[in-house]
Amino acid sequence: MKNISIKTKLLLWAMLSIILLFTLWLATYWMTINNRNNNLQIAKELEISEEINNTLKLAQKLNAPGNDVLATWDYKTEQNNLEVYTIEFNQETNKLITMIGTDQEMLALYTKAELDLKDMLEQANKVFEQVKNKEIAEKTANNKSANQAAQQASKEMVSMDQAFSRLTKNLYILEANQRSKIKNVMAKTIQFNDYIVKVSLVFFLSNFLISLVIAILLIRNITLPIQQLVNLVNNISKGSLESITLNNRNDEIGKLAFAINNMVFYLKETASITDSIANGVLTLVVKPRSEQDIFGHSLKKMVISLQTIVKKVHSSSEQVK
Repeated sequence: MKNISIKTKLLLWAMLSIILLFTLWLATYWMTINNRNNNLQIAKELEISEEINNTLKLAQKLNAPGNDVLATWDYKTEQNNLEVYTIEFNQETNKLITMIGTDQEMLALYTKAELDLKDMLEQANKVFEQVKNKEIAEKTANNKSANQAAQQASKEMVSMDQAFSRLTKNLYILEANQRSKIKNVMAKTIQFNDYIVKVSLVFFLSNFLISLVIAILLIRNITLPIQQLVNLVNNISKGSLESITLNNRNDEIGKLAFAINNMVFYLKETASITDSIANGVLTLVVKPRSEQDIFGHSLKKMVISLQTIVKKVHSSSEQVK
């Protein structure tokens, strides 16, 4: 870390933060998609349940003509009603089969219901046939045959009602299974939502802690040495010429510390020169560090001037002697 520049450290921290945010977004997106799929599954199962209820209602309509014909004895009208209801029932069951899809258990139950439906329709047609026979017998004044046909129609109606009972029983079982599936899907959805809450909380806290730890380390890595440098510069402004060691840092702070140490060395060197001058040592050779070294050039001029003055004084004293 000491050999990495502050700019690079900040960039790395920013990149890590972006990566953490992106992973958090991915996790949120995954949870949202799964939750959406669960909701769609619930909606689909509810739609299937509604379709089963519609099928049950139509099955009850299918049973009506076979019963009503013994009250009205109008087999043509009731037979026509049965045909219309059968078309409606088949349309609904086709929708139901499409919704069930590849669910073998549901398809098996529907197959049983379909066989019962077929049996019920056969019995209903037998009822209509006996009612038709009764009508023909009445036209020929054959009361015995008419009575026999009416009795046989009643027997066929009983068989039809038994087939209808089996049909509705299988449809109710189908509906109960569908309700059970809905409950299971809803339970899984609730469980998944609880899982989402826990995972999102853990994921958020872990990301927050990682970012916080990295931020604290980065701040300490930058601010502590800067504070040391600030204290050093304050001490220099008060006249204390102490150098600083930052464990060989090669980043911007290390370079700044190196520059301040060079400045301290320069000030110490300058103080040494002025101290020698104060002690009367004028044999010094001052070498400015650069063309911009104003202080060095001034010291050099001062030493040369003092040396010239001393020579003049020495020459004057020789002349006086």
